[in-house]
Amino acid sequence: MKIYKSFLYTSISILLVILVGCTASQNPAIQNRTTGINSNFINPDIRGTSGISSRYNKRRVALVIGNGAYENEPPLANPPNDAIAVGNRLKELGFNPVTIKLNLKRKPMRTVIADFGRDAANADAALFFYAGHAVQNHNQNFLLPIDITTNSIDDVTDQAINLNYPLAELRRARSKVNIVILDACRTPQFTQRFRGNARVRGEEEPSLGLARIRTQPDTMIVYATEPGKGAVDSVGGQNSPFTTGLLLALRSRDLSLGGVLRTTSEHVVRLTKGYQVPYTDGPRILDNFQFVGATQQSVAAAPIITSPQTISTVPTPPVQSPLPQTVTSQTSTAQAEAETARIAALTAQGRQEEARIAELQRERKAAEQAAKQAKAKAARLAKQKREQEAEAKRLAALETKRKAEEARIARLRQQREAEERKAQAARAEAARLARLNAEREAEARRARAKSRSRKSFEPEMVQIPKGCFQMGSPTSEEGRRDDEKQHRVCVKAFQMGKYEITNAQYRAFKPSHHSGDYKGRHSFNEDQQPVVRVSWQDAYAYTQWLTRQTGKKYRLPTEAEWEYAARAGTTTARYWGDDPNQACKYANVYDLTSKPVTGMSWTHHNCDDGYAVAAPVGRFTPNAFGLYDMLGNVYEFTCSIYKNPYDGNEKVCNNSDSRHALRGGAWNYAPRSVRAANRSFNVYPYFNEGFRVAGEGP
Repeated sequence: MKIYKSFLYTSISILLVILVGCTASQNPAIQNRTTGINSNFINPDIRGTSGISSRYNKRRVALVIGNGAYENEPPLANPPNDAIAVGNRLKELGFNPVTIKLNLKRKPMRTVIADFGRDAANADAALFFYAGHAVQNHNQNFLLPIDITTNSIDDVTDQAINLNYPLAELRRARSKVNIVILDACRTPQFTQRFRGNARVRGEEEPSLGLARIRTQPDTMIVYATEPGKGAVDSVGGQNSPFTTGLLLALRSRDLSLGGVLRTTSEHVVRLTKGYQVPYTDGPRILDNFQFVGATQQSVAAAPIITSPQTISTVPTPPVQSPLPQTVTSQTSTAQAEAETARIAALTAQGRQEEARIAELQRERKAAEQAAKQAKAKAARLAKQKREQEAEAKRLAALETKRKAEEARIARLRQQREAEERKAQAARAEAARLARLNAEREAEARRARAKSRSRKSFEPEMVQIPKGCFQMGSPTSEEGRRDDEKQHRVCVKAFQMGKYEITNAQYRAFKPSHHSGDYKGRHSFNEDQQPVVRVSWQDAYAYTQWLTRQTGKKYRLPTEAEWEYAARAGTTTARYWGDDPNQACKYANVYDLTSKPVTGMSWTHHNCDDGYAVAAPVGRFTPNAFGLYDMLGNVYEFTCSIYKNPYDGNEKVCNNSDSRHALRGGAWNYAPRSVRAANRSFNVYPYFNEGFRVAGEGP
């Protein structure tokens, strides 16, 4: 078959020379390079059209993905158009199969990449093209499916597709030439949020753009822009600038990989006025790869429309085929016609042979599949027989155990009846003690009321009993951070504010204070919202003022007192349990149904609490100590210095200007982030930070 194809190509070339009367010319090389092109993108000195052109043009496969309809981010208009246009052009150039997939979620995206790896097994060339969002984290690149959530950089690493995955599939496929093209890095808005959150927590900020990675000798990776920089999504057309340049290059005269990359770069630099410069990583010898073989030369160049304002037409290059160096131009017309007929006959014969081979391959695959199914059926029947025999033995053993179990149950019934009588007596005693405690508490309240009356601006306090608890979180807790080391802490009895300090209470101290906050969909008095945009020094000054006004000693709680009061005797992640989905009843977190607040873009969550930002205090279910809004609503200052790891500062107050611990989460946080052990820190005023006061015990 190979001899037949070689003879066919040679005969066609001779006939074309006879009819045209001249030899095929070489493609002219582009001599001038656009100013500003990255020098790593092209190395024209060692690029050629032999070797790789003939060796890697037999079986070429491609996977083209365009993700634009993002569910949790503003959609991108161009990636689906980019994928369709590039995929159709690759089909014209002889890639087969070419798989085009649009707007993929994570699981289907991994599946099509795995299928592509199987299609590329031992292929001469494999091309992977991706258009859409992509980010890097710690020098690893991630391609984003459309169903990804973008609350934090951890969501990206957990839910996105690591670029190493398609690269590993290509390595396993052992394809001879691998080309990976990434039209990504479109500077999504959430990367700025990642960087802002990292700055607040004092962590390293994630880098912009994509990172360079080490490639294999058979792999060329093409980036739409330089490492660490963003790419432009559109300059007015239906394709991105990079894909526009790539499509123009794939219809140019020079269809070597190096020529296509050079032409693409020149167009991208011109379209973006020098803002975006493509980049590559890979061995220069792959520049010799040809996107089109001898049988596809008729589609090598044709007009393409990239946008309503830009139309580029490249003339069809002359056919390049191996030609004899000496051919007479005096060959007669009759000889040419005879040669044409002979070549047509050979072509028809070749097609029949290819069809017969394809039919044999289909029959072989069907036979292999039938044998595989028969083998699987035999194994399944043998397994069923073994299971039936084991089941019979198990049933016999169970019958013996059943009789013994009946006797044991009779004994247990008697024991249970005795235990129930004891439990009934214990419940009666517990009820009696509860009544006594309630009576003592009522008497204490009456005594306090007699001693003095609470002023209008004075916060309502709750008595917290002394006790010991495990501060921090176990390693198994979902969402745990490394500054939450679990350790035993004991606290003395103290008092804790029943509610967070409100705007009305704070303005009794500072009448000119303005929180600058927003109301939710419900109508309520803004005076009852928790005060925000106060610094730690402001909160400390308020406790000193309150002490002078009332004659009682007020202060901010220590970090240990705060967590002890928030847990209220529980050991779960939240005082209502471990399930974050119950947050809607107990805490104000950002919800799915509220209208977005202008200038804010936090991810919504499925809680219809009706408050777009901070809610009035006391609107949600309290914990077992009777404290409201200990989780959610606003972060709360403590008087303890933040240390990681814990070193004892969490149990004492420190009135210096160092950064102090913040606890409790806030209204713009996801339910899974609102936990009793979650920590943060700050000293400056912020839109979601407030405080509640503590007092000494009786």
